[in-house]
Amino acid sequence: MSSFFAMDGPLMRGLSDIATLVFLNLITMVCCIPVITAGAALASLNYCIMKMNDGEGHVISLYFQQFKGNLRTATIPWLMMVIFAGFIGLDFYLLQTDTGLQKALTIILIVLSFLWLAVFVWMVPLGAKFVYSTSATFRNALILAIGKLPRTLFMMVFTLAVPGALLMNLRLYPILFVLGISLPAYLCSFFYYPVIKEMITAAKENE
Repeated sequence: MSSFFAMDGPLMRGLSDIATLVFLNLITMVCCIPVITAGAALASLNYCIMKMNDGEGHVISLYFQQFKGNLRTATIPWLMMVIFAGFIGLDFYLLQTDTGLQKALTIILIVLSFLWLAVFVWMVPLGAKFVYSTSATFRNALILAIGKLPRTLFMMVFTLAVPGALLMNLRLYPILFVLGISLPAYLCSFFYYPVIKEMITAAKENE
């Protein structure tokens, strides 16, 4: 029992991880305020979470180091995703005034929304760990989204369900503020990081 409460025990490690996630969440929220930088902010968040999973400390200091580099590599893919999401949202809005093709187009838009989120949940961690061209980023994210579909579905659920559940209850808004971004990313990391580690190992073997 004493080992449970030790400084390097499960309790203290858990509290340390929660504190780190809170700091990462607050930093990411601030860095996402200019929408154009949100892609770099999310990639930096996922990079730090992967370092947490490796048991490395002081990940907060790594955030801004990664953020600077991610501005160059993650911004264009992110803006393309934002524009595509905007078109989907606009089409959903326009369908409200046109009932003739509503059912068929609604199904198409739901499928496109599903693909958007499936690509997004892989694009962010890939961008955090690898440097790809924009086309390669989308291609690899799509391949993983389809090829690792069970993992993709879990990641999509966490990405939507955690913030959604917190938004449904006003009393949970403080939790949304301190963990609404970092907690879903942390939960998703248990599904995407084993795949990314396999990719890193394969890349080293091919060198």
